[in-house]
Amino acid sequence: MVDAGESGTGVRPGESEAKLSEGLPMEITTRDLWTVVHGMGFGALFMLAFSAALAELYRLSAARGLYEPGGCGQTLLTFYLAAMVVLAWLAVFSGAYVIYPWYRAVPPEGLADLSGYPRRLLLSSGKTSEWHNIGMEWKEHVSWIAPIAITMVAYVFAKYGRTFAMVPHVRTDLRRGRVHRHRRRRRLRRLPEQVRAGTRRLRHHSDGRRTMSMSQKARSPGDSEAPTNGSAAAAILSAGIGCAVLGILALANDALPAIGKLLVFYKPTGGLSGVTTVAIIAWLVAWLVLARLWGGRTVALAKVNAAAFVGLALGLLLTFPPVMDFIQGK
Repeated sequence: MVDAGESGTGVRPGESEAKLSEGLPMEITTRDLWTVVHGMGFGALFMLAFSAALAELYRLSAARGLYEPGGCGQTLLTFYLAAMVVLAWLAVFSGAYVIYPWYRAVPPEGLADLSGYPRRLLLSSGKTSEWHNIGMEWKEHVSWIAPIAITMVAYVFAKYGRTFAMVPHVRTDLRRGRVHRHRRRRRLRRLPEQVRAGTRRLRHHSDGRRTMSMSQKARSPGDSEAPTNGSAAAAILSAGIGCAVLGILALANDALPAIGKLLVFYKPTGGLSGVTTVAIIAWLVAWLVLARLWGGRTVALAKVNAAAFVGLALGLLLTFPPVMDFIQGK
């Protein structure tokens, strides 16, 4: 890796063509290596897994009963989602606790060459300051929404994946939040079929009369009712709560210096360490509480989705620098 003052060929201006033809060794620093691993390693692999998972999810939603539960497609989708969860968390943690401290490092007093201090270098010119004020300040917070969201998606698929594949109406109802209503309709619609399929029996009464009755067949596993959606609802709403807490704390960290000091859990990372740590704790606690309250129950999933979307919107807006500045009257 050549120095910043060198040309793209690795030879300083004015050097002879003979030296260029000799070839120069390439060097890469530890910071360069970590940056490549963070961006082109974790980040690029996450996007590849995301594309593959999106294709498999589309296959699952469009299968209409042709999707094989437990087959190769479902195994691949499970692998892609698990890989996305791992890569997303590795990307944000390596970014926040390895790369970001180097980015926000403070240069010594009077240093003219700011190439080793990216934050100060961007802010030193009005032409590049917005790269930090909008791009970096938003990225450092909003990137944490991705691992929270993909963890929720992976959990819901792990919980209901086989049901999606085996029972097409469950896929549709979970998307539309109509499991409860559909289950009542299915029970009423299936009753005549059960009666017709029953076994006839002669019942003897004390007065000598004999009447014929129908006994229902034992319910087969394929006839089981649609599963409850409480676990999925808990995962979805808690993810929305985590995103909302992230946005609220990011705004508080920027607007209130006293709170900003309390949120410095790791000094090289600054207030971002406390904002993200508290948001993750709030997300996990909300998930645990809601799972205990709603586990085994069927809830109005449409309302849960709407509430989670509001939390996601708050997380996106309250971490966006122009919105933060507007709220603070800057």
